[in-house]
Amino acid sequence: MTVKLIATMVVRNEADIIKDNIDYHLSEGVDSFIVTDHRSTDGTKDILAGYSSDIMTVIHEPSIAYAQADWRTSMARTAATNGADWVLNLDADEFWVPGVGARLKTELSNLQSGIQAVRVDRKNMTGVNGIEPWYQRLTYSKKELAQPKMASRAYADMTVGTGSHRITGSQIHTTTKKVSLQILHFQKRSYAQWRQGVIDRGESAVAKIPGLNVRWTVEYNAYLAGKLPEAWTALTLDSKGVNQGWISGELIPDQRIAKRFTRIDQLRANHGTMAMSQPETQTSVKIARNSLPTDGILTTNTISALQKVLQVPLTGMVNPQTVAALQTKLGVTPDGNLGPQTVRALGNHVKVKSVHELTPEVVQKMQTLLNSGQF
Repeated sequence: MTVKLIATMVVRNEADIIKDNIDYHLSEGVDSFIVTDHRSTDGTKDILAGYSSDIMTVIHEPSIAYAQADWRTSMARTAATNGADWVLNLDADEFWVPGVGARLKTELSNLQSGIQAVRVDRKNMTGVNGIEPWYQRLTYSKKELAQPKMASRAYADMTVGTGSHRITGSQIHTTTKKVSLQILHFQKRSYAQWRQGVIDRGESAVAKIPGLNVRWTVEYNAYLAGKLPEAWTALTLDSKGVNQGWISGELIPDQRIAKRFTRIDQLRANHGTMAMSQPETQTSVKIARNSLPTDGILTTNTISALQKVLQVPLTGMVNPQTVAALQTKLGVTPDGNLGPQTVRALGNHVKVKSVHELTPEVVQKMQTLLNSGQF
């Protein structure tokens, strides 16, 4: 049985990502949206107004108070009244990703009828700054999971807590069943977007509205003191930071959203529709020669190109098999661990001397050789 899936959102000044969020979730089988717009001034309202009424219902909330839990609860109950089987309580910067070869609607449709709600793991995404779309840059997930969120079947008496971390109701019982869904969180997409968010949240902080995140006040005070640029620098990564995070295991290459948007962008350009005819099923990444950007960032595509040369499975992620094959090529004892000896040997191979860590210069030289077929 295919379920009716309605998503709710509370948004404020999310013009840089709101259309991407809606189009993505439409492609994953969401039937319609109920969105509360909280005082947006950046064009978000116009983007929402561009969707047909059968897809989009917009509630305009003018109050300065940030009563998120009340708004989410009201929207979820409206979704139940409108015939929803399941309700997703989304944030504009969060993307619900199904398992490999699946579709979001299909995964929820296949849950047993006795499962009324599920907890979904959430991962914060990061990457480097740049002018490319956010989904092409933020392609690393942090190892440590963020606080999970919940999705539930729709009931007229359901109550949604702040942040959608808790949902209650007379018929809702959270399951501990493992689901393959994950939420990828793209919070810090650009300095301009982050700065606007600090200012917006600061309005509520100044108004001393109960229950607000303490971090909002700290960030807003930094804004008032003219220290936001320094705070942004401390929160973001450069190429070296990304590579070091990958080596340490704190960052994990993750291009699931980037690959989905390759297809969504094609549909936008060619057909003007976001419905994806088939779910993503290809897990390997095939790279043609001369296709890698020489940016010094150890992306999934770079890893896949290396794996192609080493003739190991194209997973787009470094694993002991890949490292052992690289070590064999470099004349290092193949133990599958990317230690200092292997990094030094790689540096010598790409003609960067005396390196002890995988620097952007080493990765850039490797990308150049991979592109030319001379690695």
